[in-house]
Amino acid sequence: MFDVYLSLVLQLVFLIWGAKTIYFYAIEHGYFNFVILTRLLFLIMYVMSGFCHLFFLDDNRGFFDSYYHALIFPSDFFNLYATFLLFIFYFILIHVQIKLKKTKFNYDLIPHFQSQNIFRYGCFLLAIGIVASLSLSNLIDTSVIERGRELPKGAAKFIFISTWFGWGVTFLALGLVKRYRESDLICTILFYISVISITLNVMWMGGRSAVVLLSLPLFFVYIFWKRNLFKKLVVTLLLPFFIYVSYISDVRKTGYDVNETPINQVIDWEFGRFSMLPYSFTYVERSGLLYGSTYFDAIVKTVASPIYFLGLGADFVGDSTGSTIFEVGQDLFYLDDVTYIVPGAIPEAYMNFGLLGVALIAILFGFASKFIDLLMIKNIDRPFNFVFFAYLGSILCFNFLNTTLFAFLNYMIFTGAPLTIAFIFVYFKRMNIKF
Repeated sequence: MFDVYLSLVLQLVFLIWGAKTIYFYAIEHGYFNFVILTRLLFLIMYVMSGFCHLFFLDDNRGFFDSYYHALIFPSDFFNLYATFLLFIFYFILIHVQIKLKKTKFNYDLIPHFQSQNIFRYGCFLLAIGIVASLSLSNLIDTSVIERGRELPKGAAKFIFISTWFGWGVTFLALGLVKRYRESDLICTILFYISVISITLNVMWMGGRSAVVLLSLPLFFVYIFWKRNLFKKLVVTLLLPFFIYVSYISDVRKTGYDVNETPINQVIDWEFGRFSMLPYSFTYVERSGLLYGSTYFDAIVKTVASPIYFLGLGADFVGDSTGSTIFEVGQDLFYLDDVTYIVPGAIPEAYMNFGLLGVALIAILFGFASKFIDLLMIKNIDRPFNFVFFAYLGSILCFNFLNTTLFAFLNYMIFTGAPLTIAFIFVYFKRMNIKF
């Protein structure tokens, strides 16, 4: 058990050191940005997750029990190696973030722009999202479909289009906040109405991260425009969000034969991904490296997805074969239909390229998080651009870090399509490029 005990000690030291790096960076650069979010979520998803996995000995310990593996194979030291890899990842991550240009959010900058276009675009997206949501609801009610992935080809497009409702709400709120910026009460009410509307719209999907992904850009708008409401909004949202997560977890647990979902299990394997890293070691030992095959599969399927969603062909998009979740499901359960186990970005990188993959993904996260912060600062007076970059940061932190490249690309391209279109339109307008 030397592997487990030493890993626990190192993870505890890791958490203290990580918290220290977050604290000092926050003092120097501002208290809420994507560099800090990347560090914080990494520590929770992988380091704190590892501590919970090895320390709390419950009956339900995820899909791979690295504690049990250490009992059977004491000479593998997989937990220790996983902790070491996570240290390498974090060291590279913060080194890249520090080396890039220093960022300091100017919270006193008041943006000046016309809110009419924002408001109109919000109304347009809201209407499209409502129509798609109603069509999707009708399709589900008249069939035996329980989950979005079971939708037939040609109908899956309604999933992404229905999430555009969230962008409609965001832009409507943004336009109204600009108009009533001096009233804390109106701005607070608008924020809660927006978040509740977004939550109700995506609740049927059974997703927890979707609420964060669609709400966080609006939250960043408030950080800049209504900084005095920041602490109030954070405190009052934590409890409702925890209740929502607990409710969704309670619904999901029936599918996993889990009777209880204590907080340590949520951190361990529902939200956390530490145990999937030792699993990736065993996968590589048995099957060898994938050499980017799952990344290639994700890119090809994403490019072909519009054809599939329109029902014009490309049926392979609806087949999970070749994806990371397919490889994991096959390896753990020998079943083709087990497609709900997502290893996370770091285990996926190791399965493809080993230690080199982990280093490369750390560089990617470090560069992307810092670059997005820079772009948000430069575009504070361009709301379309600001929301676009805030959304990229949101899916980087709350989607890619704990899922797979395929999920990240789908959220970025299809769910984020309205933001991309608005961003391109604004760019062409600034460059005086006529269509």
